[in-house]
Amino acid sequence: MWFTENPWPPIIIFGALAAMLCLLWMSQSRRVYLVTAILMFAACVGTFFLERLVVTDGEQVEARIVEMTDAFRRLDVERTLDFFAAGVDEFDAPIRIGGSMIGEVHSLNIKDVQVELVSAGSRARSHFRANGVISAAGVTAQRYTTRWLFTWQKEAGEWKVIKIQRLHPLSGEDMYLLSTDR
Repeated sequence: MWFTENPWPPIIIFGALAAMLCLLWMSQSRRVYLVTAILMFAACVGTFFLERLVVTDGEQVEARIVEMTDAFRRLDVERTLDFFAAGVDEFDAPIRIGGSMIGEVHSLNIKDVQVELVSAGSRARSHFRANGVISAAGVTAQRYTTRWLFTWQKEAGEWKVIKIQRLHPLSGEDMYLLSTDR
């Protein structure tokens, strides 16, 4: 259902119809307009709450990105590694090394999150930007702008990372995961 990703288009349509029907009811005093306006208003409220109840795979992946980056922000390396699929050990060392190089993450903002489901919904690709101020061991705080492309796979009902690509923030070309280029 398309409105489960963004409920505002149908809410606006139902609201506009309710407003028009209210105007018709006020000018013509026909009960059918008032009843239909009330139903349209109820559809607005119902759509809003239905969207909150239905969590799509794309929304699950977005939530996982926020959880994972929050664990990284707190420098909780073990929790960060929990977001990776079993048997995907190639990112273990870079994450541990990166975690040991960083003294403190002062701020971390996740922006431009885009999720695309692939392989009949069993995999997803997420693109996002992570911008923040980080202090490395013995270095003053510096602002970093990064761009990432993650591939996720659903395992036992939970989305896990199976591939990471760090992209240059402007050109989109692949970069080394631990590159200090900003």
